[in-house]
Amino acid sequence: MNSDSEEDNLIETSSEDEISSSEDESEDESLESARNWCGVDVSVLTPAPPKFPFTGNPGIKVSLRQSDDPLDYFCLFFDDEVISFIAKETNSFAEEHFSFGINSIN
Repeated sequence: MNSDSEEDNLIETSSEDEISSSEDESEDESLESARNWCGVDVSVLTPAPPKFPFTGNPGIKVSLRQSDDPLDYFCLFFDDEVISFIAKETNSFAEEHFSFGINSIN
């Protein structure tokens, strides 16, 4: 019974790897088509794109309760979700490099 579940697990992992590699291949193909260089005739200039009038109201749209504390501004951009993401990525980077015995990170 145990070997069946191990076999099922191996099959699932294998199919996930195949999906991932096919996604990578399609991304590579689309990047290759974007990397094709072509000549540009500078004697024929295309018209500039139209300019649209700016109708927005510039400025910060969040109330900071009349605070001058820089931490309040920092927290506008770096909420708990962003801090957790940075910590998770930093830890996985460290695990990856320290597991291979690399002591200095270049």
